[in-house]
Amino acid sequence: MPAVGQNPSTHPRPYLSRLPQFVWLASFYFAISFFWATILQIVVPMRAEQLATPATVGTVQGTLLAVGAFFSMLLQVSIGFVSDSTQSRWGRRKPFLVIGILLALPSVFLFLYAGVFWLALLAYVLIQIFLNSATVPYQAMLPDLVPMERHGTASGLMSLANLLGAIFGLAVFALIWSAGMGALTLPGSGFVSGHELTLLGIAYTLLFLGLMLAVLIKIPSWPRAIGVKLLSWAMPQSADGKSRSLLAHYFHFELGKNPQFVKLLISRTSIFFAFYIFAPMVYRFTRANLGIDPPQVATSLLLIVLLIGGLIGTLLGGTLADRFGKKPVIFAGIGIITILMFPLLLGNDLRTVALPGFFIGMGWGAFIAADWAFACTLIPKEKTARYMGVWDLSTLLPQVIGAFLAGVARDVLVRALPGVGTAPEAQALRIIFSSTVVFFILGLYILTLVKEPRPSRPV
Repeated sequence: MPAVGQNPSTHPRPYLSRLPQFVWLASFYFAISFFWATILQIVVPMRAEQLATPATVGTVQGTLLAVGAFFSMLLQVSIGFVSDSTQSRWGRRKPFLVIGILLALPSVFLFLYAGVFWLALLAYVLIQIFLNSATVPYQAMLPDLVPMERHGTASGLMSLANLLGAIFGLAVFALIWSAGMGALTLPGSGFVSGHELTLLGIAYTLLFLGLMLAVLIKIPSWPRAIGVKLLSWAMPQSADGKSRSLLAHYFHFELGKNPQFVKLLISRTSIFFAFYIFAPMVYRFTRANLGIDPPQVATSLLLIVLLIGGLIGTLLGGTLADRFGKKPVIFAGIGIITILMFPLLLGNDLRTVALPGFFIGMGWGAFIAADWAFACTLIPKEKTARYMGVWDLSTLLPQVIGAFLAGVARDVLVRALPGVGTAPEAQALRIIFSSTVVFFILGLYILTLVKEPRPSRPV
């Protein structure tokens, strides 16, 4: 067995260079996005309605999202640290991908069928823990195996897979729900029954297992350890040879030496605060502001319009980021979203919100493609997973705080505002969504403080 702290690999880093390799690397993100687009945007709000009263549905939804994200946030940093320090014949990423997915799938079915709040909450926490245990090491494969000058292209493909997965997920959900009768509560059982939920769970399972196998087969394992039967783990050593604690390793040894990464992290956190105030409430916006009830299918269609715009933005964003830099693309994307948020809020039917929604999605796609590529240029190659763990905190912390506060604000404003029927909720959502502009502008201001490195050009 290799000595602690030594590189167990005896072969060079197998950099990916061909487009098909980038496609296979990005493929698993299709399954991740297929799952989260339907869970976060529709299934969690729908489950909250089944588990709460009309007066408390916002708080219940916010609690599910916040508690799940909190436990996931606790795991994110540690799993990256452990993955970077793991030695196995399959490399330091693939074991976590396999174990995380196999443990997540039973929790998914439990969440879909749970008929009482505490059981649904437990299942959602387990989903967050296990699925993120797979996702963080998987994300680290990009900076592990892709040369810096191809980060924009590779991250653009990852974002493309992300958006295609979300589009297909919402389309499949709409087809399943429009053809079915919805979920039925089984009296006294504490569980929910419905063919729609079963079909949705089967779709999740097939995608996760199929695309996980594709990554395992098509993407090389690195670094491959010699003399390690299964897995081993080595605590990183400091310059004086002493092992550091997990917190010290992150927040002193790592982030203290990378201020540009920290500033980009803060900028992204502010932008994702806006996202998690807006995104989980689209389901309720469709019902209250657009007057569509039940809202499941219409919400899927509206989100598909946004995502088609996002698909175009991603295709442009990755290429433009490589050519002109990441910061200009991020500024353009978030600027478009900020300007068009108000026309979206003033719409009163699906047709009037479709056009601003399309361009908002386009701006978001460009942001995601350039943002991820920017992060990859600032992350040390030998510490990618632990940095990706911290990077994912910029999406999880806003989900913990932003989604919960948005849910509570919805309930408080609905009780305080005048009107009958859905009118108070429609007013409340306009107020809540308007607050996203503040976080978008703050994120762009912090981005101005980040210095973007340039890749070295061959002579």
